[in-house]
Amino acid sequence: MPSNSDYNAMMRQWAILNALPKRPPGITAQALQGKLADLGFNVTQRTIQRDLNDLFRLFQFKCNEKGKPFGWYWEPGTSVSVPGLSIAEALSLHLIRDYLKPLLPNAILSSIQPQFQQAEETLKTLQSTNPFASWQDKVCYVAPSLNMLPPAINEPVLDTVQTALLKDRQLEINYQGINDQDSRALTLHPLGMIQRGAVNYLVATAFQYQDVRLYALHRIQSANILEASRGYKPEPSEFF
Repeated sequence: MPSNSDYNAMMRQWAILNALPKRPPGITAQALQGKLADLGFNVTQRTIQRDLNDLFRLFQFKCNEKGKPFGWYWEPGTSVSVPGLSIAEALSLHLIRDYLKPLLPNAILSSIQPQFQQAEETLKTLQSTNPFASWQDKVCYVAPSLNMLPPAINEPVLDTVQTALLKDRQLEINYQGINDQDSRALTLHPLGMIQRGAVNYLVATAFQYQDVRLYALHRIQSANILEASRGYKPEPSEFF
């Protein structure tokens, strides 16, 4: 398993490859030093020059030797695909993960879970060498209203609601409103989902009516998808 210093060097070299332009005259080691510093990699030009020389043996990029300092660039038409996550990608994924969870279908969320895990591992590994890897510990989003913990949402209910929304199907739910002692059965036409503060809502019309209402997801006790397609289909601008 690579050490933290080896991993940091690998991430730095990936950042170098991503920073190379796709046309001459290319980018100099000094300019690369500035770009890397913006990403939290504070290294000397000599280190960058060594990285370029090592990478030059493995990848098909070019060195413009017509003037000094030399410029480095990808040959025009070269398709570049650098594996792994950059520090910017890892930090962004880590910060938005909790906000995406209730808004993405579970199938999509499961498919990108490895990226979330990779982002967390990347930040953890670089924490001792890159200041950006600790940025998530220094910032916090606070809603403009009273800060509350998000209410728990029944996972099977959330999955059913998202599937009905995805397939434009009607939904039969048991819903207990904030002032209701018992739940009541509703047939809904799902239109969308929104997050307001700590609470997530299903936007829908009920039965044959066309007035758009919000249904708190944590108040839906059960949900079943119906065979019928949803009826009323307003434009998103009408309810978002």
